Parts: sequence; structure tokens; C-alpha cells
Amino acid sequence: MRDQPLEDSTSAETEPPTAKRKRHRLAFSFVGALTVLLAGVGAYLLSGGYDRWQTSRSLGQVCHGVLPQSEIKKLMPASALLGTNDRMSEGKRGWLDGCSVEDDGKPRSTVEVSIGWTADAGMPLSALGRMYPSEYEGLVAPIGHGWSGAVATIGSVWHASTVLRCEDARKSLLISVKWYLGKHGQSAGLGSKSTDLARVATETARRADSQWDCRGRPGNFVKSISPAKAPDGNLPLLADSAGSCRPAASLAPMLEQYGIRRALEVPFDNAPVEDCYLLDTEKRPVYRISAYYGPYARDLLGTSASARQSEEAGSDDRSGYAWASAECSNFFGTARFTSRAVRNADGTPAAPRDAGLQRQLVSAFAKDAARRHGCTGLHVP
Repeated sequence: MRDQPLEDSTSAETEPPTAKRKRHRLAFSFVGALTVLLAGVGAYLLSGGYDRWQTSRSLGQVCHGVLPQSEIKKLMPASALLGTNDRMSEGKRGWLDGCSVEDDGKPRSTVEVSIGWTADAGMPLSALGRMYPSEYEGLVAPIGHGWSGAVATIGSVWHASTVLRCEDARKSLLISVKWYLGKHGQSAGLGSKSTDLARVATETARRADSQWDCRGRPGNFVKSISPAKAPDGNLPLLADSAGSCRPAASLAPMLEQYGIRRALEVPFDNAPVEDCYLLDTEKRPVYRISAYYGPYARDLLGTSASARQSEEAGSDDRSGYAWASAECSNFFGTARFTSRAVRNADGTPAAPRDAGLQRQLVSAFAKDAARRHGCTGLHVP
């Protein structure tokens, strides 16, 4: 009886040489493809790809996804940004939604966004940086480009707000943005950043318009804005002012008696807050004349220190503070106009408390604003 061959004795001879070479080539190809893939992943990670993906994912999950990511990244050009639904400031009461975006700088900078209906949003003046109306708090500058919006800078905190009137004229959306500068606070050339900040506010408003079914008429893309000048800049004589201080130009001879010759102003536009500062010969702010519309007028009435704040017009002989009002049906309803002496750092007024002069200032300012915005029912002191 012959022995049967073992099953594995010929196994090495069953695979043709061509098949063996093909198997080796496939193995080498797989290793090569895996090497290329891992190299690509490494390059992606080293180039910040993961950070960009994580940033987009994080920003897309906050504020109902209405944040304009490209504009925020221009404002905060960090390798990584973290979005959160937490808000730091007082602006939580009555707002529809809000969120914060933080960069990875040292110190960190933070953008805080609040979205609300104008009738309900809490403390909109504070959200625009107006905390102490008797002190110099910077000049509010209009955004323009078809938006009812403004930007303001107060120290290391920058503000931008815009009001968007809805198809139902009884409703308007308010978008407020605060930028706590962090590492950018020491940066030169922040002028262009005011445009970036305005874009964050306006492009958020554009997306919020759809998200909350406002169906308003958003403005155009903000190409650039002119930030307000500093008091020590090249300022026009009050008699030559052509912007927000123009209504006070007719009172230049009277103001000259107090050494007030210069104007710190911005161009006229549809800003929901308008400012004019009158300066002395040392270019120090002496009087501030302002107009507040819609939610800002409402907030002013609720926070003003004047005991007679409910009156439509009047003045306080002790402080010199004077105010006027009007109804602006085509511009967010009630408007409030104020004139007050700016306080020095030690709390003393920077100019005489002349109630008669401030009544004339606020009256001239209110009449001009009412004419520009088609307001009626004007009350002046």
C-alpha cells in the first residue's frame, strides 16, 4: 500500500509566480497609500486644518447658527475659536438669544453677541457702552450702508449695534455685539477693525432676519466705515461743522464766551444713537448733545437720573441737563434728545451749568433731527 502525500507538502507549489508577485505589489501599494494618507493627515493637522474644522463646528452650534463665521474670523484671526452659549454681561434679560466667541490668545479676546426684539431686550444702552451718560464715553459713529446701526469704542471694549425693522412695523430686531479686545488691545491700526466689528453685527442681523421670521430689509454689505476721531485729532471749528454738530453751529458766538470752539462729530446717517461733543480750547469735551431712538430712548427713560424724566421736555437748573422728545413713526418710534455737561475725572463739570444754553442746544439739535427723520410731536424745553 502506497503512502498518501501530505496535504501541505505541495502547498508552496500551488501558487503561480505571477500571483505571488501580484500579491506583493498589492501589499506594497497598500503600505504606500497608507503612508500618503498619514502624511496628508499630519500636514492637515500641522497646517491648522483641525483647528479650522473645530472652529467652524463650534461657531455653527451657538446663537442658532446665525453667526457670520468669515466675519468673526477676520475680527479675531486666531488659530482656534471657541463658541459658547454663555454670556458675560448684563444683557441676558429679555433677549431672544446670545452667545460668546473666545480666541486662544494670551490674554484672550472675546466677542459677545446678543439678539432680541427691541421691545423686550434688556439694557440696550449698556450693550452699546453707554453706562455713565455724564462722562466722556467716546463718540457713537454710524455704520451706514443702509443699516440703522452704530459702533462705539470705550477703552478696551468695542461695541456695535444695529436695529432691523421687520415687515410688521411694530417689531424690530436688535443685534448687539461687544468685543473685549484682549491681546488686540495693544495693537496698532485698529481703525479697520471697526469695520470688521460692524460686519459681525450686520451680517448676524441678516441671518437673524431669516431665523426669526422678521422679513425686514437688511442693508448692504459694509465695505468700510469711518471711525470717530479722538478729541485730540484735527477737529473742525464749531462754526464750520457739517456733521452731527451742525445744529449747534448757529450758537457758536454764544459758546465762544465759554471758550468752546471745536466740534467732535460724525457724519449724519441712520444711526439709532447720534452724538455731538463740544470742546474747549484744550480740545477737552465740555458738552455732549445726543439723540436716542427706539430701544435706546426707552432705556434712557428707564435709567436717567433726572427726577423729571417722564416729562416730554424740560431742564434741570441745578445740573444744566436739558431734554426734548418727538415721535418718529418712520424711525423706531419715540426719540429722546439730551444736552448735558461732561464731568471731569474728579466729578466736577467741565463747563458752567448753564441751563439756558443747554436748552438752546438741545432744541436746535432736536429740531434738526426731527426734520431729518420725519418726526412729529416735537417737544422742546
